[in-house]
Amino acid sequence: MTQMTFSMPARVTAQDVPALRERYKGLIQEGVRELSLDFSQVESIDSMAIGLLVATHNSLLKCGGVLSVVNTPGNVYQLLTLMRLDKHFTIAQA
Repeated sequence: MTQMTFSMPARVTAQDVPALRERYKGLIQEGVRELSLDFSQVESIDSMAIGLLVATHNSLLKCGGVLSVVNTPGNVYQLLTLMRLDKHFTIAQA
């Protein structure tokens, strides 16, 4: 299983989503099945970006892969777990 870690920018917003979506789609098509998103620099994330996480998780799941979010700062971790996304993919706190 091919694994890759991708570092996220400080702010992940709707304007970033189209480029990130294409990037993740390309990685999955290239055979990446374990995608780790490094959130160590993330200060804020909006609803469109959260939707992208869910869509990426679903795309990986369809081909037997897994998504994990790592090094998640406290405030972002609280938001993602409050939305119960940790029930779908791994979210590791920094």
